Amino acid sequence: MDSEAVSNIVTLAALGMIALGVGGVSFMALRAFATASRRRARLAGGGAVVAGASDGGGVTEAFSGVVSGVRRLGDRIAIQDPAQLSSLRAKLMLAGYYSREAAAIYLGVKAAAMIAAIVGIVMLLPLALGKHGGMGPIVGGAVFALIAIMGPDQFIKSRRTSASANIAKASPTCWTCWSPRWRRASAWTPA
Repeated sequence: MDSEAVSNIVTLAALGMIALGVGGVSFMALRAFATASRRRARLAGGGAVVAGASDGGGVTEAFSGVVSGVRRLGDRIAIQDPAQLSSLRAKLMLAGYYSREAAAIYLGVKAAAMIAAIVGIVMLLPLALGKHGGMGPIVGGAVFALIAIMGPDQFIKSRRTSASANIAKASPTCWTCWSPRWRRASAWTPA
């Protein structure tokens, strides 16, 4: 075997171990979440939960768990920077998110996107440092970072512009009411 084949085998083995580790941690987290949700149901008075019984709400519970985790992360970030919180809430209200928790969820999503970008860059690092790395992995890492940094802000900006466009369509503009052509067509004149 030449050194390039050994390098490829070692790289594939490392990626397999990373995938196995991430999968194992995810499995442990899901088990802990399931146990915690059963405990909460028992403490809330929902009665005993049978371990094998499923009512089809597993996906909903998992999604609500992810949202609550993101919200807790966002609350920690919001506590660190309360001065910017009111302007962020105003920006989110203009985008159509009126909930009190919207700022915490937004900050949590932004932090989770940064964590995902860091994980993506770390996964691309062996490819960039390899013998035939090239610029592809570096550009991929830059795209991950750009999406994580600008993605949530651009999403809110697009929601804000679409919300303002919907408001403009729904309400008559003052310029059409006061145009000279409209005044000539009607008998009404402003006082």
